[in-house]
Amino acid sequence: MPINEKSNDPAIPAVKGEDTGEGGFGVHGVSKSGHGVHGDSIGSRGVVGTSTNFHGVFGKSINNVGVAGESDSMVGVLGVCKNPAGGSVGVRGEDQGEGGFGVHGVSKSGHGVHGDSIGSRGVVGTSQTFLGVHGTSISGVGVAGDSDSGNGVNGKSTTGDGVFGTGRRGVVGESDTFQGVFGHSRANAGVVGESEEFDGVFGVSKKATAAGVSGHNAAGGLAGYFEGDVVVTGNLVVDSEKVIPSIAIVNSSRDSTDITTRGSVDPIDFAPLSLTLSENGHYLVFARLVIQNDDNDPQNISASISDNSDPPFVFDQLNVRVPGRSPLTFSLQATLAFSDAHEHTMRVLLRCGTFNGTALQPSMFAIKVSDFKFNTG
Repeated sequence: MPINEKSNDPAIPAVKGEDTGEGGFGVHGVSKSGHGVHGDSIGSRGVVGTSTNFHGVFGKSINNVGVAGESDSMVGVLGVCKNPAGGSVGVRGEDQGEGGFGVHGVSKSGHGVHGDSIGSRGVVGTSQTFLGVHGTSISGVGVAGDSDSGNGVNGKSTTGDGVFGTGRRGVVGESDTFQGVFGHSRANAGVVGESEEFDGVFGVSKKATAAGVSGHNAAGGLAGYFEGDVVVTGNLVVDSEKVIPSIAIVNSSRDSTDITTRGSVDPIDFAPLSLTLSENGHYLVFARLVIQNDDNDPQNISASISDNSDPPFVFDQLNVRVPGRSPLTFSLQATLAFSDAHEHTMRVLLRCGTFNGTALQPSMFAIKVSDFKFNTG
């Protein structure tokens, strides 16, 4: 039989159901297709449930949502905790199955899950053995962090990496007016680059007056240190005054093997090495060889750097008297200028002169130094 009761006293309910036994229901509502229990209110809560030691309101469904909240203009479900000691939760979601969600938030155009806090973290995710927070996006950003004055994203790990990224570029940093990526360490390298098949660190600048890679030492020590060979394909500038340009090196070509001479009256002049200059400019020429006195008596031995004109023009020459059966190492160097105004190439010779001797292990090379500039002040 339907019950329709009214009460004008706010302290007295119109209908009250009470069960004085153990585990029964104060009010039990059943409906085949409508609401089992329905409550309406114009200015307060439609349905209220309170409990001293257990759930204030409990909802359960076999095949659908246990508790659902819906609002046309406000929060669908609101959870508030008033524990003054803190540490409690306003809303908690728990999944006791395998691979489900404790809390699932969905929004058509807003935030799926939104967290606000005045003095602590807006959203926190923790996990014992997997990701604390995971973000996935089909075409946008998986995880984004924004801050007006602090760090947009802060990563911290006691023994692992604070931030780890994989992708086309593992980590990308951009800034309009400051550093795109910054690294700092108290006792180790600030930034480390490593690659299996390419350059460990690669720097590019699109401004003509800026450097692709720049090193500075605030304590006055080395700004750069290289362990191994260094290749410079352009000019090397030091203090804006001393310039070492791109160096052209010309190696010698051997006209003959180690040469043995046998003279009787006049010393024999021979050229075991030569090199050919084909570019205009100034050159430094370096030469070295060992000459063995094959005679039992002392004799005069000479070595020189000259051109192949007749008579030859000598750029550097050494004349030494060598004891019998003794070797002597000659080291020569010369500075010369070449212009192809009259000839297209210039041949430079390493010449030796001796009565009875052997020239061994000759070598010669030239370095083009036309654009060297030195601060002499």
